[in-house]
Amino acid sequence: MQKLKDDEWLRLFEEFKKFEGTAKDFCKANGVNDKTFYSRRRKMLGSNEDNKVHIVPIVPEANDNDLNFVIVNGNKIEFNNTLAHDQLSAIIKGLTQ
Repeated sequence: MQKLKDDEWLRLFEEFKKFEGTAKDFCKANGVNDKTFYSRRRKMLGSNEDNKVHIVPIVPEANDNDLNFVIVNGNKIEFNNTLAHDQLSAIIKGLTQ
């Protein structure tokens, strides 16, 4: 893909807000390297609190063996309790970037 100008990046970031898939899928669909997308977004939009994902753990019930989280916007994430620690760490790190 050719090098994008700042106004083109801003347009992409706005389109991404409406996109219902993952950032990786969005980048692939638009011919953009996902690492470049994240880097440009961080540089151009900053890293203020509005751009961060906040995760709050849900207290599990006694018979619940899964690990459950809710993101502040109300979306829920559930993980099987057999998920390896390093895998969970990588997922959480990815959500907070």
